Amino acid sequence: MSVFRELLSWILQDSFYVQFVWNQIANRANILKRLTNKEIWEMHFVVLLLSSLLSVCGCDDLLRDRKQEPEGEIAFRSGNAIYVLDLETDSLRKIVEPGYGKIRWSFDGQMIAYTCPSEDYGPSIYQICVIDATGSNKRTVTLMEYQGQILEHVDGGMDPVWSPDGSRIAFSRCLNCEVGGNNYEIFIIELDITAGIKETRISDNPYYDSPSDWSPDGQKILFRSDYSMDKSFDDYGDWYTYNLNDDNKALVLACDSSFTSGSLRYSPDGQFIAFIGEKEKNDIYIANYDGSNIKQITNNNLNEVSLSWSPDGARLVFMAGSPFNGGHIYIIRVDGSDLKKVTDGEAKYFWPEWRPIKDKQ
Repeated sequence: MSVFRELLSWILQDSFYVQFVWNQIANRANILKRLTNKEIWEMHFVVLLLSSLLSVCGCDDLLRDRKQEPEGEIAFRSGNAIYVLDLETDSLRKIVEPGYGKIRWSFDGQMIAYTCPSEDYGPSIYQICVIDATGSNKRTVTLMEYQGQILEHVDGGMDPVWSPDGSRIAFSRCLNCEVGGNNYEIFIIELDITAGIKETRISDNPYYDSPSDWSPDGQKILFRSDYSMDKSFDDYGDWYTYNLNDDNKALVLACDSSFTSGSLRYSPDGQFIAFIGEKEKNDIYIANYDGSNIKQITNNNLNEVSLSWSPDGARLVFMAGSPFNGGHIYIIRVDGSDLKKVTDGEAKYFWPEWRPIKDKQ
């Protein structure tokens, strides 16, 4: 009898797990309709007993983890191919090969932009390509008009960033790499070419500039530049926004010998930015969208390299390891809790990107 009393006590205390398991059964309404009231109450007692036994054996963590498990899909690069991992089914599908550099989902989650080798000029010239989430309809978007023909741009492009409406892509292009230079400038190209190629240059200086994100309201582009506000070379590179309405440049995050940063990304609501900051080592930080109120999120030995937000803004996915050789993919809550390792085996993964909207069809 004493054992039964203990068991009953656990049952009464463990309402969360009772409700979780019972809801899984209750969701199958067609089953319940075929049962008598007596059978339903008998089943309810079995669920109570099962949930309590799970708690006793320490297996309750399985239920808790399942309820809190992150959902959706994450795209990443491994080797020269781009893959998508379904977090719910743990299934993996290859999207395209070859694929290089940073990858980005469109805001509606239907397309991926990435760096691809040029078909017109050979693999030493990189272009920006886009492809459907299914791995179909690949096309090059860095184009130019020459003698009445539309060709891949002779200087290509890299580091693509989508506009929220999906009509444009911002990217960087090296203007003097053929002579050993490092003058990367930022351009925006229209994806609709029915009326011709429409490309706009938004940076113009002798140094390095590269876009990192486009604000969800469509008004600003977040970018890194070695061209400081006083028009001199910046050894460490600072982070700015470019306002598409008035062409103004505003400082968001300054870097120096004591603190450098990379991989700045807007939260889905545009109110915050997450980034990789380096003091003595790489960690994840979150700040307000204007760079104020910086908070450190991680403090570990993982060496974080790149990150992106979950669609609901509650988590971050990031790669930790080597920026050159790859690493493993992790997920963490924005308060620094609930760290989960997503990949196993060889550390060979790059640029994880959480799909903004998962197609349930």
